Amino acid sequence: MKWLLALAATATLAAHATEPCELSHNGLMKYEQRILVAADLFKRQHNSKQLLKITEPLACLLEIQEHGEGDLKIFANSFLRPILGGAQTPGVPTDPRYKIIADELTKISNHVTHPMDRGVLAAHSRGAWKLYALFCEQGDVEFCTTFLPDQNRIEEESPLLASSSMLILRQAYHSLSGKQKDEVAERIKQIYKTLPMDNSLKRKMIDQIYSELFPIPMSMNIS
Repeated sequence: MKWLLALAATATLAAHATEPCELSHNGLMKYEQRILVAADLFKRQHNSKQLLKITEPLACLLEIQEHGEGDLKIFANSFLRPILGGAQTPGVPTDPRYKIIADELTKISNHVTHPMDRGVLAAHSRGAWKLYALFCEQGDVEFCTTFLPDQNRIEEESPLLASSSMLILRQAYHSLSGKQKDEVAERIKQIYKTLPMDNSLKRKMIDQIYSELFPIPMSMNIS
């Protein structure tokens, strides 16, 4: 369980790394390779402690996504997607190591008590939100909801990416006002109503978001 708790705190480890993260395209490739090597060792040795070796490079990928400049942020997002269970590059042979990491990160995220604010998903959504800033925080926000995740995307994405997408909707709800805020609220409520109960991580995330944004009045809890 200790390695699970250590990995659950991945998002905070970058600040305590032995060396500062290299915010560059070369850094992206270096950190991705370190993660895949750790996955390979985990598969061969069946030693869970090998997964601890992903904490620092994964934290650095997340830091590049959040703080990288220009297209570096976009590339970091692309590098992170298969690690979080998304599709791999079309036309390239599938690398099973990505699934190993995604499956373990899904288990870990289910152990995080407050995934909205801590852990890998919170860190990923913070970085991903900055890709929406142009449409959701600067000037005319009329087109923000056009680009935000919707119900179909939540249903199709991996548990990790879908959970991060729901956190992006949460951020949009807090950032917007008026008609756009109402549209995001309706989107969140629809996901809450329709998301199957058998997907534990997705369901856990939408339940926490819904409870935070639309709490039941105390008077309604009195029988």
